[in-house]
Parts: sequence; C-alpha cells; structure tokens
Amino acid sequence: MAIVYKHIRNDTNKVFYIGIGKDRYRIGRKGNRNDYWHNIVNKHGFSKEIIHADLSWEDACEFEKFYIMLYGRKDLKKGCLVNLTHGGEGKPTKYINNIDFSDKYILKEHLMKFHPRNFTNQNQYKMF
Repeated sequence: MAIVYKHIRNDTNKVFYIGIGKDRYRIGRKGNRNDYWHNIVNKHGFSKEIIHADLSWEDACEFEKFYIMLYGRKDLKKGCLVNLTHGGEGKPTKYINNIDFSDKYILKEHLMKFHPRNFTNQNQYKMF
C-alpha cells in the first residue's frame, strides 16, 4: 500500500511539495530531498499532511502526477512546488521531459478553484 502526501511551509501555510511513499514513515523523512526543498525547510520549517492513504502504488503515482500538475512546479514557473519531476516515477530523475496529461479528466471548476493563473491554456485538458 502507498500514500500521497504534501509538505506545507510553516511561514505561509502553502503547499510546496507533493510526494508518495510506501508507508507513513516517508512523509517526515528529510533524506533524499532536493536543495530547494532543504532551503525552504531550513529557513521556514514545514508541516506534513497525508492526502490519500492505502492506495496501490499505481494509483498513488497517478494522484501524485495530478497534484503536481494542479499546483504547478516552481522550476517551470507554473506554480509553487519544488518538485523537480512531473511525478509518478517513485524517485527523482532529471531525464523526464514531458508527461502527456491529455488522457486525464479534470473538472474545470476544480482547476479554476485552485491556481487559475497556472493554466494558461485551459483547452488542453479534457473537461467534464
């Protein structure tokens, strides 16, 4: 079983990282994180929250991709997350260029509720 979790900055209470793990132990670990993550944690601290639990690994990967797309990645200038991949790999890799989300169904109202400024081309997603 797997979990999907988020890390929240203590200074702004905003999400800055989305992750997956095999168990609840991973959510609080500071090892195997990127420099951007460490900079935020060292300066502001963080809290953690489990978004989904008791998922198959495949489902957890899909949820991670969804939330990273929803919040947007800071390195791509599309959001607030310090994640360096689109998610779903289970480990960081710099060789992932693009993941096609065209087969994912997303509620338009859900996208607009969260970061509408991050989605410049709303028509690229299939809407209900």
